[in-house]
Amino acid sequence: MDMEKTLRTEPREHESADSFKPRPLIICGTALSLFHVVLFQALYFVDLNVLRTVELLFFIVFFVYAVIYGFKHRKQLSFKAEYVILAALTAWFFVSCAVMTYTRRENWFELNKEYLVDATITLLVFFPVGRYYARAGCPKALKNVVHVLILLRTVFIAYALFIIFRGGAVDLPNGGQIKMDEDFELQLNYNSNTAGAWQLVFFLCCFIMIFVIRHPAMKAAYSIAAAVNYTALALSNSRTAYIAALFGLASTVFVWVYQKKTAVLPKKKAVFIAAVFAILSCAVFLLLRDQVFYLYHASVGRFTSPVIADDSLGIKRILTAESGFTGRTTIWKHALNGIFSSLQVFLTGVTPAGVVGLIMRMSGGKVNYYTHNQLLEIAVSLGVPAMCVCVIWILHVLRQALNLIRNNYTQILYPLIIVLSLLLANMTEATLLFYFNVAGHVFFLLCGWICGKAYGKKTRS
Repeated sequence: MDMEKTLRTEPREHESADSFKPRPLIICGTALSLFHVVLFQALYFVDLNVLRTVELLFFIVFFVYAVIYGFKHRKQLSFKAEYVILAALTAWFFVSCAVMTYTRRENWFELNKEYLVDATITLLVFFPVGRYYARAGCPKALKNVVHVLILLRTVFIAYALFIIFRGGAVDLPNGGQIKMDEDFELQLNYNSNTAGAWQLVFFLCCFIMIFVIRHPAMKAAYSIAAAVNYTALALSNSRTAYIAALFGLASTVFVWVYQKKTAVLPKKKAVFIAAVFAILSCAVFLLLRDQVFYLYHASVGRFTSPVIADDSLGIKRILTAESGFTGRTTIWKHALNGIFSSLQVFLTGVTPAGVVGLIMRMSGGKVNYYTHNQLLEIAVSLGVPAMCVCVIWILHVLRQALNLIRNNYTQILYPLIIVLSLLLANMTEATLLFYFNVAGHVFFLLCGWICGKAYGKKTRS
């Protein structure tokens, strides 16, 4: 099936003349979403802290406008379960900060200011924006802006890789560097796991666009972009991100081949052929990872070092349970002990700003990391009830996707692959909420898109 044609020809949901049409809100929300993503991508490389204040003011104005606009059209509003859950999670974050402020006699709203802004925008802006465009269609101008932003970032990463493969480092205006660290893991001015999470998102988006876009020039551009982002992903040495990317790649290949073959072959044969292609793509994916490291070591004259080669190459390292610093299971044990250390922590958590401190206290100062698991991160930050609500919300989104697939609504398959890949990656990471990571922004945007398609399908039926 031609996915881009399907996307273009999908009928829009018809609305009555007097129905609630939140286009002004969506325009402002889209602008805020783009500004938020670009700002926090740039902040890792350039000192733009003054723009955080601008964003905060932008968000406050947007929030006040949304309240006024919603009150004016209150008779036409329809509150869906997913909105209520996300609003409840956001409110509980403020409750957690209030409880910590009361018990610790310190302003925990100030300590969590950046996390509050990011979580609120992620939950209450990205999700509704994705949900709206799923129903109303995405304007061509907005698609072009997204294409330009992805390809511009890829050009920057390609330049950085060119310098790194020559044994150098890219000096950034904010004083940081893009380089290979002493463990030969790519540092994009932050730790390699975060680098891997970012590259996972951009690699999967670029790889999927190869199969979706019909224009030859754009298909070629995204093919190159996928190769560049894959190289950075491999060099990050983030096993979590790499395994999630492996799942995403295999799933994408399987879906594409199956859709091509099912029109001319029996279903069982189409499944078999698609599975063979998916397995072959996994093998190539793993072999290419080794070749990236061989090429890097050869280019900087360090390939003869057996320690580097043994430590960097092979499937065994990817599947090793222990990280370079400490095992995830050790961190999880201390996080669980912290959750059950008091009724307050169990119910309202310690906020994102207190997660590392709690784990350090429970480990006697031996472990100073965040939880490295998204659900545990939410449980420690906001309490176990918030984690349970989040699980219910995720299951709701997946149920919506499953219902669409059962109705042969195949255009949600590629967004669903990205959502599932990010969920898999966050079994041993925490990049979906609180920490202004593009992985979380894309995740909630696509979840909104899936729920919007499900609602539109119900309305038309």
